[in-house]
Order: sequence, then C-alpha cells, then structure tokens
Amino acid sequence: LHYPEMQADLAGVLSGGPEVEREVLGPLGSSYLVRALGYGEALGLARRAVVTLIDVSRLRDVKRLQAVIDSMPAHIAVLDKQGSIRRVNAAWTQFALRNGGVVEVDGSPRLSSVEVGANYLGALAHANSPDALEVLRGLQQVLAGQREHFQVTYPCHSPAEQRWFAMQATRLLGDEAGAVVCHFDITPWRGVLNQAEAGDA
Repeated sequence: LHYPEMQADLAGVLSGGPEVEREVLGPLGSSYLVRALGYGEALGLARRAVVTLIDVSRLRDVKRLQAVIDSMPAHIAVLDKQGSIRRVNAAWTQFALRNGGVVEVDGSPRLSSVEVGANYLGALAHANSPDALEVLRGLQQVLAGQREHFQVTYPCHSPAEQRWFAMQATRLLGDEAGAVVCHFDITPWRGVLNQAEAGDA
C-alpha cells in the first residue's frame, strides 16, 4: 500500500485520538479504504488499535464508468439480460424529465418506465407504436444473443419541434449478459439530408 501517513495515523489513534478513515492506493492501481479505531481503555487495558482495509477498487471503477457515460451526449442505458435498466447517464435522465417521463410517487417525481430498475422491454411493449415494436423485437434478439447489434432511426416529435433519433443496441460482452442502448439525436443531420433531397428534386 502507498500509505505514508500510516505511522502518524496509528500514533494518533493509540494516543487517544479519533478514528481515522482514508482512501489509499494499493498495487496495480487498486484503492483501499483504511480505518483505524482505538479501543481498550474502557476495560482498563492499554489503548490498542484495530485497522481494517476494504478494497473499494470496484466502487471507484463504477464511479469512473458513470463519469464517462455522463460525459456522452447520447442518451445511454445499460440493460441486464431481462431488459431491466441497470444504469443510465445524465443525458438519458434529462431527456426523460423534459419529455414527460415523470410520474409522482408518494409526493416525489419519479422517472416511471425509464428509470433504473424499470424494465425497458415492458415500456416498449406498452408504447403502442410501430417504431417501439420494431425496437422491442430487435432488442430482444440482442439480449437473447441472436445478434450483436441492432439499430433503427425513428421520429420523436414534440409539440415544439420535429426531431429524429437513431437508436443502437449492442450486446454486452463479458460475464454479465445484457445490452447497452444509445439514442442519438440526428435531427441536424436529417435537416441536411432533407435539404439535399429538396435540391435534387
């Protein structure tokens, strides 16, 4: 461990100081939460210390992953093999909040069918739209391992503007089955394409 403060921390705890808690670096880029706690004087013993080390590398990796996907402009959700949403990025949440994906539960706003824990396949099945049914079939095939990728473009108009999106679902590789779903706003590209087609006519 890279813990140059260890001697001073232990000395402080053994001399009656408060509990110490800090994160330190371990081998190969790992991270550990170190806690040092004094005890013994209540029993009439010389003060002693217990030190615990907890590997928090995975937690740090999760936080790094969240920071990476939050920096992406696409609306991203990670699904498990049943189609339940396990992780979303900030753009996904913001789009849902701006576009009516909110219901009130116990007086608090919730993201209904598109929040973490909701089943995305169920939301698509109840969407009552030919585009949603196409996405549902493609996503089911990706989650079943019948195809690696699925993509589709679709309109998603609001009262204020005409919008088009491209959705891509990619099968997750590794131990945890599932898929990554990305929705990209292609409205500007669609506008350029429409202008080009109008010019050719």
